[in-house]
Amino acid sequence: KTDLGIQLDSSIFAEFEKQSKHFNFIFSKGIDYIYELFNFDKNFKNKNLNKILKILAKNKFFNNIFVKYADRGLNT
Repeated sequence: KTDLGIQLDSSIFAEFEKQSKHFNFIFSKGIDYIYELFNFDKNFKNKNLNKILKILAKNKFFNNIFVKYADRGLNT
């Protein structure tokens, strides 16, 4: 809006919320899923998750994907 010379007002907040709300929802659900996964693993003393995470940590392909999304987010 500033590039077009349009006056800034409170509508910019609604516009931003409309553009980012679904990404925030996906992010929060992902955090909830990770929490529940680790909680499940801890409660059942399952060692498989640790093995899987160690394998993924050594895999350059997955590491590159995780770093890409951690640095830039889902929308880029």
